[in-house]
Amino acid sequence: GELTEPVAPRRRVAVLADDPDNRVLECAVPGRADVIVTGDRAMLKLRRFEGIEILTLRAFLTRVGAEP
Repeated sequence: GELTEPVAPRRRVAVLADDPDNRVLECAVPGRADVIVTGDRAMLKLRRFEGIEILTLRAFLTRVGAEP
């Protein structure tokens, strides 16, 4: 199976100062993401975007039982 699926964001957001980070948020919603895993501090400060949790890699791995 495919590991990726193209998505078409339906709206633009300007939540973060870094525009490429906003593009990630825009794609996460139509992509039906459960979690965004990132090391980006500004994005991590959001903690959540439209119901999508934003976690560090360490927190994500702990959650899925694969502690680093």
